[in-house]
Amino acid sequence: MGSTMLDRLVPLADRFVPPWMQAAGPEMVRRGRTAVLIAWLMGVMFGGVLVMRLLAAEWFSALVDVGLVTACFAGPFLLRWTGAYMLIANSVLGAVFLLLVGLGATNPNPGLNAATVALAEIPLFAILLFGPRLGYLWSGACAMAVLGIGLSRFTDLAQPTAAEQAAFNEYWAAVIMSLTLVSAGLFYEQARNESLRRIQQLETQRRESELAEIRAKSDAKLQQAERFASLGRLAAAVAHEINNPLSYVQGNLSYTARELRDPNLQEALEDALEGVDRIRHIVKDLQGLSRPPEDRNPEADIHRTIRSAVAIASAHLRAKARLTVSTAPRLYAACDEPRLSQAILNLLINSAQALPDGQRDHHLIEVRAQRVEETIEIEVQDDGPGIPSSILHRVREPFFTTKQVGEGTGLGLALADGIVRSHGGALDIESQPGHTVVRITLPALDVLHDQRVAPRSDPFPLRRLRILVCDDEPLVARALSRHLAPHEVHAVSGGQEALLQLEHDDAFDLVLCDLMMPVISGMDVHDHLAQTQPELLSRFVFMSGGTFTERAQSLRETQGIRFLDKPVQPQVLRRLLQDVMRRNGLAG
Repeated sequence: MGSTMLDRLVPLADRFVPPWMQAAGPEMVRRGRTAVLIAWLMGVMFGGVLVMRLLAAEWFSALVDVGLVTACFAGPFLLRWTGAYMLIANSVLGAVFLLLVGLGATNPNPGLNAATVALAEIPLFAILLFGPRLGYLWSGACAMAVLGIGLSRFTDLAQPTAAEQAAFNEYWAAVIMSLTLVSAGLFYEQARNESLRRIQQLETQRRESELAEIRAKSDAKLQQAERFASLGRLAAAVAHEINNPLSYVQGNLSYTARELRDPNLQEALEDALEGVDRIRHIVKDLQGLSRPPEDRNPEADIHRTIRSAVAIASAHLRAKARLTVSTAPRLYAACDEPRLSQAILNLLINSAQALPDGQRDHHLIEVRAQRVEETIEIEVQDDGPGIPSSILHRVREPFFTTKQVGEGTGLGLALADGIVRSHGGALDIESQPGHTVVRITLPALDVLHDQRVAPRSDPFPLRRLRILVCDDEPLVARALSRHLAPHEVHAVSGGQEALLQLEHDDAFDLVLCDLMMPVISGMDVHDHLAQTQPELLSRFVFMSGGTFTERAQSLRETQGIRFLDKPVQPQVLRRLLQDVMRRNGLAG
């Protein structure tokens, strides 16, 4: 009952706490609330005494009690209106103190009375309102007042009567009671401060523990980021070494396919070019570990993509499981088709590697694709042993694998996840013994045409450009020169030769310069020309099989500098030449 009443009074008391005390923190709010509750308590107490005075027709005392009740109930309103906590609280206690001293001194009874007993309670209230320092001052004032009232009742200090001595002893008891209440208040303050200190200490420990946990997680993420950065630099370096020979392989195959008229040879060359293109995309995905791929075809025919992945994975699946493919008609996703095919191929190979050899009739791998509202869902499901829940959260990490040495690199799921996320999609895994589903979700694409045949580009215009090719790989330069025919092409094998050539002859419409070369790199060529022949830089297009140094990456991100990724695609090269001819006014 008391707790319920207090629960109701506390919110009401908080309304009288001034705004500055509320903003000062919980300690000041507590003091302000205590002041209001004490004022109400004293008001109720003196109100009860007032009723008894009126019933006893003690008019003078009743008038004083009216003043006491008024001071107590007016205090909270004055506190709210003025905000002067110390002034109002001390003023109310002072008014109560003076009125009680007046009542105690004028009381005709020789012993204790209600006024002197009430005086003994003021020090406790002072400690609760102001703390020990002001509490001591009020304690001394009240003790002196009680003793003063007691001494005023003696007629003969040298030989007091038994009644006077008994009355004086009662006043001493009132002083002792006052000191007891002061001690209780001090113990309360000490216990509360100790509790606050302990709470603050626990809060500090909790925060330190949380900070330590956050710091540990941050360190772990930093270490993982450093590993990924190292992996990205390694991937870029490997990509550079692969892309250089891949450039002249693809270039020469493209040139041969363009020049040959034998349909059978052309078909064989187109198959070889498809393999080269797949290698190119695999390398680009490895580069994506350090930076996102830049050129994308944002349209993938899901049926054709899955068919391509299944055809390549058939050798892995043949001895492992039966395969079923179920796709809804006319499914297109906003995704680069070769890269999505690579992601699905990785999932199929992962499923095959999870199954034992020689039990094809006992296992099934299912590939499903459907449209769900504005997304395309592609699922690869197998009935293998599943992925333990303890490592499920790690299977996307590069190089994490539970397979035997030689059976897997741990990159399959990492690359698939990277490909999907780079296209705004998600890759989810559900696994339990006998049932594993990997689900790819991608943005759906509405395509109005069924057969999308890329138009064959016309041969290069007959008006010739003067082109300088600078590459330290002679085979790359030679393959590019074949594709650039019938334009006038000059090839040099390094940055120093390029600078000497441009110093004596700068009348080139286009300069194709490799970025990463020994001795004098493409970056050095750029920096030198920026000082000596800056007008030539607008004709430069840099080529790179992978930017694995900070300097190279910084140049790549410089605004206004054009780049081609190796291996350079014939259609990309064709568009570049047409753009140069338009700018030079040579295109018809």
